[in-house]
Amino acid sequence: MAVDPTETSHLFKLMKPATRRKYLRIWSEFVEFSGISLDLVPTEKHFMDFFVNRRENHNYTGNTLWSTYSSLNTVYSSLYKQQLQVRFNCY
Repeated sequence: MAVDPTETSHLFKLMKPATRRKYLRIWSEFVEFSGISLDLVPTEKHFMDFFVNRRENHNYTGNTLWSTYSSLNTVYSSLYKQQLQVRFNCY
């Protein structure tokens, strides 16, 4: 079954609005960066490239990367019904 990574209106109905906006902003940034779509399911490489980009070009700290990972994992698991399995080191 194909998943539309931009269709998030049904997610997080019980989440606080500010938290929902944050998670969906991060997810939207990831979708735009990675180019995922109905035809392109995100891979570990998409996530790794996103994290490296945030670290190197946006000066994310290790804590910020972990927070970003958590937000992405929440949206990803809601859409794709599985947890992220990305392993990375905060250098």
